[in-house]
Amino acid sequence: MPTVGPTTHRSPPCLISANWRTANDSSAALRGSQSREDPDGLIWADRLDQAAERAHDDPDIDSRRTTLVLLAQLQLNRGQPEIALHLADEAVLLDSDDENAWVTTGYAELVGGDVTSARESLRQALRVNCASSGATALQATIEHLSGDENAPFTLARAVTLGVIFRPPG
Repeated sequence: MPTVGPTTHRSPPCLISANWRTANDSSAALRGSQSREDPDGLIWADRLDQAAERAHDDPDIDSRRTTLVLLAQLQLNRGQPEIALHLADEAVLLDSDDENAWVTTGYAELVGGDVTSARESLRQALRVNCASSGATALQATIEHLSGDENAPFTLARAVTLGVIFRPPG
């Protein structure tokens, strides 16, 4: 905020909200233009149901699987574990060696209250990649919810793995 003399000048709340609306409208227009082109654009436009439909039509299995995992993660973030589980299960069916699909499935199961299935998904994710930071974070979450006092150490290991094995760039 600019300083005027000895006091700080603040914009009136109506100008702040008007500026926010203008920026938000511009962002929505950009997202809307992206949505016509591909599933990623639909994700940006917050039209996840349409993005999922387009993902199913994608002839590239790797791209379809990746999109399904991302959509599942977004649905989890929105508090929709049933939809997330359905999408993540589809991704696992496309490739049972995709650790991210297993981790996302595990989180969806955990949020949905099925700890036993979440543990099995965790086991599958670790089978694919024993150094998976996502799987280790899922393990820490399961441990925490189970009252295991080692959960903070497992979470620290997950963070460390994520930093060590972060892709370059």
